[in-house]
Amino acid sequence: MLQDVQDRLEVALDAGGQQVDEPLVLTNLLGNPDGISDSGISVSKLLVNPLLFLEATGEVYQGNAGLFQSHERSDLSYVGRLRGYRDVNESTNIDIGGSFAHGHNDAGPEFTTHLFTLDATVRYRPLRRAIYKKAIGRTELFWSNRGQPTGDASAFGMFASGEYQVGRRWYLGGRYDWSERAIDPLLRDTSGSAILTYWPSEFSQVRGQYRRTRYEVTLKMDDSTTRVVSMAYEPLFVQVGDYVRVAGNNIELVNP
Repeated sequence: MLQDVQDRLEVALDAGGQQVDEPLVLTNLLGNPDGISDSGISVSKLLVNPLLFLEATGEVYQGNAGLFQSHERSDLSYVGRLRGYRDVNESTNIDIGGSFAHGHNDAGPEFTTHLFTLDATVRYRPLRRAIYKKAIGRTELFWSNRGQPTGDASAFGMFASGEYQVGRRWYLGGRYDWSERAIDPLLRDTSGSAILTYWPSEFSQVRGQYRRTRYEVTLKMDDSTTRVVSMAYEPLFVQVGDYVRVAGNNIELVNP
């Protein structure tokens, strides 16, 4: 995981170039839309076998980036990853993997976070029409267990994306995101995206993305009760003291 998360995302989306934004789960469970990067050491080894290309990686980091927060010099973060690759036929290949990360978090020196992921990517590119037809599909599942003063919080998140080459220079794709929050798993965010990409040349691209996102927040009502509602605004745009209108499970900002 760590920076490897972002690296694998870039590989997975290379059919028509990177997407305009990153999946919600990277912010909700990893703490940073760019993934997690830190200083440390990494060791990898190829596991020779007759079935597939298999690589095991072990990493040790300082533990001061995004998801993890060290309180002492000995509070290191640890990452393990197993990746497998295989050609199904001359036009199709699959890439599967699993990762595990462990480290201290910002809740206090006695609290840690465990993160486990599974990912799969399928690529299709027929040799006879390689410049006209190409497709890629990807999904990744995230499980987070975060220790904190109120008790352990177990959260889940995922995304699934696909992109298909509809012409020599045109690509059409989409992505679905679903993610709970690492600190409060009762809050869930969802998003759907449609993506259109045009390559004027091999050195430039024009990409448009339409995304519809619903964020869940907890409101304190006038009668001192609390209520979970969804909204189209990112939570950071709603501040304490803002006036809102609640209709069913939807929320809208209004002028005071």
